Amino acid sequence: MKRESMWIGLLTMSALALGVALAICRTPRTARADMQAIGPRYTLLTASSGFGSVDTVNVLDNRDGLVLIYVLQGRRLVLQHVLNLNDQFSPPPLR
Repeated sequence: MKRESMWIGLLTMSALALGVALAICRTPRTARADMQAIGPRYTLLTASSGFGSVDTVNVLDNRDGLVLIYVLQGRRLVLQHVLNLNDQFSPPPLR
């Protein structure tokens, strides 16, 4: 009985230590995205990882299946990344 109590106490203490470590080390990150314009060819989205400041402008090319990600640097939009959704979501080849 004493050995079982020791194991229960040890497991309880380790669970509490992990809980405190997670509570202290956790850094909350908020993300936000807003749809700005929807058209037959393009969809424009803005996204940010902080409150109030726009970090990226995402352009979705609906016909070609492209996502163009622009980053705001000062007063200029700079193309950061192009993602082809057709490559990402294409079905696997049949054998």
